[in-house]
Amino acid sequence: SSADIWSFGITLLEMAHGHAPFAKFPPMKILLMTLQNPPPTLDDKGKKHFSKAMREVVSRCLQKDPRLRPSAASLLDHKFFKQARDDRFVADHVMTG
Repeated sequence: SSADIWSFGITLLEMAHGHAPFAKFPPMKILLMTLQNPPPTLDDKGKKHFSKAMREVVSRCLQKDPRLRPSAASLLDHKFFKQARDDRFVADHVMTG
């Protein structure tokens, strides 16, 4: 479902940054920020650099309008997953940025 796709995008952000977006705020503030602000993005910060493909997957998953989010099947056709060479590739690249 589109909620699962949003959750997947948030999970990618958590894995990449080591924490959830807005993690330093109380839960109700996070809910309001999620509704009122643009969706979080996977920005290069400091020494962390992320591939264009990974940033694109996160961006596609974190569309505010659920109708604009891709299906799980279409995500699997994305370059980020197509370039995976073995079971460890995605995990290694997500964890190392």
